[in-house]
Amino acid sequence: MKTERSHHLQNRFETKRRLLALPQKIVWIVVCVVALKAIGTSEELTAILTLLAVFYLVHATLQMVLRVLFYLIRWLCIAAALAWIVYRLLF
Repeated sequence: MKTERSHHLQNRFETKRRLLALPQKIVWIVVCVVALKAIGTSEELTAILTLLAVFYLVHATLQMVLRVLFYLIRWLCIAAALAWIVYRLLF
């Protein structure tokens, strides 16, 4: 059964956890590429796997950046709505 993700404080911690795990992923990818070269895997296969790893890292980074961006946009919209309400009440 698929659970629905709620938008609460836990999502912020999940984003932070993923962001902190990114350097660890980069290290593992570098270790894997060095290991492939050490065991004598062909250059073409190593290049293809490296390219896939780079695409994976770019995808993960963009996903986190967009999540943070949408979080900021949401709070900016809420702040603008509250400012507009306060302005209308005062003037």
